[in-house]
Amino acid sequence: MKIQAILTDIGNVLVTFNRKDWLLEGIGRYLNFRPKELMEIIQPELDGLTLDVALNTDRTRVSRLWKKIVSYVESQGGTTVISYPVFYAFWTGHLRPVLEVVALFLEIQKRFPIIAVTDGNRDGADYLLPLLSDFHGLNFERVFLSATYGACKPQLFKPAVEYLLQTARSPKECLYIDDVEANLVAARALGFQTIQFDASRQLATDLEERLGSAGILQVSA
Repeated sequence: MKIQAILTDIGNVLVTFNRKDWLLEGIGRYLNFRPKELMEIIQPELDGLTLDVALNTDRTRVSRLWKKIVSYVESQGGTTVISYPVFYAFWTGHLRPVLEVVALFLEIQKRFPIIAVTDGNRDGADYLLPLLSDFHGLNFERVFLSATYGACKPQLFKPAVEYLLQTARSPKECLYIDDVEANLVAARALGFQTIQFDASRQLATDLEERLGSAGILQVSA
């Protein structure tokens, strides 16, 4: 069946991230807190959820976590208070595009529209999406971000499928790429063709087969 669009996750496909090291340990060192202590400080802002789920469903925002930390430091008589620009730099510093994979997607977008379906928070997306588009030239037809809809995958597939149907495309005509098997199972149940991302070479090989091309870089030829 002819492929009409490529849908993809962003984290661990197009971008690597390691929030624990960059946020908890980096900010912890800056303020002389252990990561566990830092988590205890921000825990009231998470409403009983994990840090990722709270952020990715927009239950909290990066600025609120920063205010909580600053308030705690000041209440303890601390003199080292982190500014929001520095905090935000720590927050986004761990987000790094995988250049080889971005290059593949730049070739893919010459022939197929690319739609992102990804769990992520608004603050990270505000940094990352312009980086991918303005600096690297990767443009998404549409981005379905979990924080926008208040729900992570697999629930996030619902608005994506609705959008496809509204634009005269069915999931059966689309290819979805993700690194998490559970997400791929949910996508296949909706009719999507799927690829589990492992490494750039595996991704290219599988896409070559799916798109009936001799090589992913030859797709646009």
